[in-house]
Amino acid sequence: MKRIEVVITYDDFHDCETCGSSWAEGGYVLVDGTEVVRVTPVAHCYGGTSVTEEELLVLALEKLGIEVLVDGDKPQITCSDVRENLGL
Repeated sequence: MKRIEVVITYDDFHDCETCGSSWAEGGYVLVDGTEVVRVTPVAHCYGGTSVTEEELLVLALEKLGIEVLVDGDKPQITCSDVRENLGL
């Protein structure tokens, strides 16, 4: 049986005098002990990078060539450039 492990271990915090505080979360996914996707979080006033556990799982499946659809559409990833940065 194959094993997929989603690991959330990274977070980032940004504090801005104008915009306030920002927090981002990232992590990586292992399939049978091999890393298939990693997203490094970036907390920022605008355009930061943060993903959820579910988003990491979807990204890993896509990286493995498995298309994921929800109600006939690709699931939305919170940070739009993450798929592009991963070559998906």
